[in-house]
Amino acid sequence: MPTHTTSTAPLFFYTATTPSGRRASVGLEEFKAAYPDTVNYETRALKMYTPDGQNEQKEDWYLQINPNGRIPAMVDRTADDFVVVESAAILLYLARKFDTERNFSFDPVKEVKECSELEQWIFFAHGGLAPTSGLVWIFNNFFKQYKDEKMHGAACEWAIGQTRTYLGVLNTRLEGRDYLVGQGRGKFTIADMNVYAWVAAASWSGIPTLDEFPNLKVLLDEAQFKMTLTRRSQAWFECVSARPAVQAGMNVPPNTW
Repeated sequence: MPTHTTSTAPLFFYTATTPSGRRASVGLEEFKAAYPDTVNYETRALKMYTPDGQNEQKEDWYLQINPNGRIPAMVDRTADDFVVVESAAILLYLARKFDTERNFSFDPVKEVKECSELEQWIFFAHGGLAPTSGLVWIFNNFFKQYKDEKMHGAACEWAIGQTRTYLGVLNTRLEGRDYLVGQGRGKFTIADMNVYAWVAAASWSGIPTLDEFPNLKVLLDEAQFKMTLTRRSQAWFECVSARPAVQAGMNVPPNTW
């Protein structure tokens, strides 16, 4: 029997300590902080790729929730146990159902262009940055026996190169901006939530630092002499990292990587 059937929280979240899970958990924490009267959730951390071979995401009970056998998945118990899978889809669902004040999204009637831009950056991450970033980790953890072969090395280099390209696109977009979407310098939205966990996991993808992407990483000006950071001296990654709900979401479930 799926665990969520005994839950009392309106939302039940199945996840694991991966960037894909973190994208959704960051969103859940942000919406929970913004709308505490309507958004609350419980979590079940699935055991995946454990040394003893556990892969709960492939067990029959979980396949009833997500036939694709992947995380994350969210069950809305206030909507007849409606299931939402895929991290980007979870963020969009949260925005459409709960973001009544448009804290993290835009009005689809009055802000059509902004809504389109938000969706474009959502799909940019979901169809580009996320899969290529994940490929490097997959190659290095599931195909170790091929590490010395040319094909493995070429595949890794291709995936690293693609990830670097996507990070470069983000870096270009953030020139003169604080966030990805919105007029002027932009505002923090689900588009930023959807990208953040993969940027945070850049080392997974063979990119040890963000030094080559100055609009993503922290930029210090005169504040470095005071050993503090001002809002103006922070680039996108540090701005997002400083948000309490983002910090909470990046620890759902507790960090093991």
